Amino acid sequence: MISVNIFSQRYKLQIYNKTLQVSLYNNIRQTIYNLLDKYNYFYNHRRCYLDDVKEELLIYQDNSKRINGELLADTSLKEFLLNDYPTSSLDAIEVLATILINQEDIDWHTNFEHDINNLFYNNRLPYQLATNQIIIENIINVPASISFDMKKLKEDIENNIIKRNFQLVVDRLHTYYGLYLQEIVDKIKLQSEKDSNNHIVFSKANKKIAEYLYDNKLITEFEKSEIIYANSLLEQYNKVRNNASFAHPNSVISNESAEFIVQIFSATLSLLDSCLKKGGLI
Repeated sequence: MISVNIFSQRYKLQIYNKTLQVSLYNNIRQTIYNLLDKYNYFYNHRRCYLDDVKEELLIYQDNSKRINGELLADTSLKEFLLNDYPTSSLDAIEVLATILINQEDIDWHTNFEHDINNLFYNNRLPYQLATNQIIIENIINVPASISFDMKKLKEDIENNIIKRNFQLVVDRLHTYYGLYLQEIVDKIKLQSEKDSNNHIVFSKANKKIAEYLYDNKLITEFEKSEIIYANSLLEQYNKVRNNASFAHPNSVISNESAEFIVQIFSATLSLLDSCLKKGGLI
């Protein structure tokens, strides 16, 4: 079999540097194996493809590696996927998808792709199988910044979003939002109001930027209203950040509520970003 450019190899550097971490619960890995097994046989040829999948995955493994005390070569594909790194399950998906398409049976390949993508969607995992490759699709995005420090913060935010650690994102996204507003205010030379701790007041900066864009005919009245209406939520966000996040030693908001906050304010940031780009300001 021709070697596939599998997920763990494409992202090898990011995984090694821990800028990308894949997390799949054991039940998800079990379901992935079950799907592989479901498509194990091709029509009535009874050709076992799980051996081909494992053979491909072994190319990238240390020969002395052991799973539960057994050499990898003596371990079943199921044991390997359930006990090795989560990326191995994503690798196995790509390998079997490639095998199926190489058999020129579009129906089986399409069904397999559909089943895998349903699994990702139903478990709210940020992946999609397309053209035999797993694509990372962040379910929540934040716009790019100007400064290098903010790029590092954005990377940290998005890594935690991929892992669905929304409680860890609340405080970081709040910081990112403030830095982003300060960057924009400085760039278009607006006066920013600061609080008693010398931090930019989100709602004031948000409103000034929206009014500036509207006064210069860079956005519509509706877009201006959308940005300004977010201010009441921003005031509440400050309270959550100060009293229910990891910013201070206090009780922390639930992960489900944190996800809602992250969705709302990443969307608000994205709207602001698109308006600034439309005006040619960033």
